[in-house]
Amino acid sequence: MNAPPAHNAICLGGPCHGMLTHIDQDIGVLAVPVPRRSPDDPEAVASYRVTRERVHHPSCSDPFIALHWADQAAQVCPCGCERSLPR
Repeated sequence: MNAPPAHNAICLGGPCHGMLTHIDQDIGVLAVPVPRRSPDDPEAVASYRVTRERVHHPSCSDPFIALHWADQAAQVCPCGCERSLPR
């Protein structure tokens, strides 16, 4: 039996923007651990909403499930992609 892929979803917007992760659910809101920049940073999570949207990423031929940041409304970021930004 084949193991499920290590990553099947990508976070869009928020503190985890661009991070690849693995999810096992089709609907709902997930608490995604925010990567710590240093060992002194406190552990934190950010809420991401599971969507039907699929996004291609150069690391894999199969599309990833798009997880949209649930903490803020979507805006356009400085790099031009649509993602959520802190106000």
